[in-house]
Amino acid sequence: MQKQNKEIAVAYWSIKGLGAPLRQMVLYSGTPLKCIFYKTKAIQTQDGLSVDSSHWHVEAKPALLKINPLINLPYIEAYDEDQKILVAQSIACMNLLGRVLDMQGSDKIENSHCEQLLCEIMDIRNKMVQFAYSQHTNHREVAANLFESTMVADRGHFGKIEIWLESKNASSENPYLVGNKATAPDFALFEMLDQYAELIRFFELIPGKSEQKGDILEACGKSNLANHYRHFRNSPKLKSYFQSQLNDLPFNEKRASFGSGKGGDRWNAELDEDTTPEVVRFN
Repeated sequence: MQKQNKEIAVAYWSIKGLGAPLRQMVLYSGTPLKCIFYKTKAIQTQDGLSVDSSHWHVEAKPALLKINPLINLPYIEAYDEDQKILVAQSIACMNLLGRVLDMQGSDKIENSHCEQLLCEIMDIRNKMVQFAYSQHTNHREVAANLFESTMVADRGHFGKIEIWLESKNASSENPYLVGNKATAPDFALFEMLDQYAELIRFFELIPGKSEQKGDILEACGKSNLANHYRHFRNSPKLKSYFQSQLNDLPFNEKRASFGSGKGGDRWNAELDEDTTPEVVRFN
């Protein structure tokens, strides 16, 4: 497949969330990237945090609905075999980028493995979303339960992926989930490892351990996942990502009780300010 040279647009809220793996895929491939950010406004009221999302729902979405009735965030604008296409829904976006960037496996079997892994990783994300967007009086206890069920348990979601990597003899030189090069689920997994490692660090679920997220994952007994995380975190192909404001975006939206501010902190409507530009380009 020829190298994709036409700019790809990734549109999402001004957070990492479902947008981070898509942005990383484009940058990793060396393709020009246009990041479109839709920002929410958080207002502290007596009843709690109120979030205004009219930038997307009122100002932008109605016009895009005329092009694609299924439009939502994230969405991708790309060229697939010289035809411009506008696609929404996160898994569809991952699959589209996998196809146009040659990150979907080398054959039908590897393609099926990519699809299977994306679904498994989405299950991991859903558990984090349920935790992050709920209000808990016993926040650390609930975080510890999430950590135990997903990361520590042998047959938890991360445990299954650790075994998957072990079964294909993954190493620090070849840490990839499918085949011997990066595919779409690698980027989805990296984002989840990054956020779960932050959960462990923020709530001190492994007291006294290093602040380095790769070391945190190693301390969980997940050496293959640690290798995977370190490989992508240190990849020269993602240097522009980690040195940019994309890496400074919060994990979650402003109403989340975890990861909506810096690191694991929550957004403070009185002190924090969303200074993300509406558009950022990487050539």
